[in-house]
Amino acid sequence: MTSNDDKILNLISLAKKAGVVVYGHETCKTSITKDKISFLIITNDAAYNTKKKFVNMCEYRNIKYMIFDNSDKLERILGRNNIKVIGITDANFASEISKVGRCK
Repeated sequence: MTSNDDKILNLISLAKKAGVVVYGHETCKTSITKDKISFLIITNDAAYNTKKKFVNMCEYRNIKYMIFDNSDKLERILGRNNIKVIGITDANFASEISKVGRCK
């Protein structure tokens, strides 16, 4: 794991503590349609259709997103299993994560 991944995980952990993280397929989808998401993280091991669906939603609404490789660490930080999609609702956290990560 690279140091950039560590920085991203630390920022996500802080965002979770601040209460600005939305996780799960349906919750993120609803939040995107209500324009509440500023940044989206999709894990690399998410299903092809899930990735395609969320990438298309982000590109249509001009939301920055990234594909994150290490879903195990992400799930451990969030304290939940089987999380494939994570949304950040705060613009400041979103900009910091996009500076560090490989966002699209």
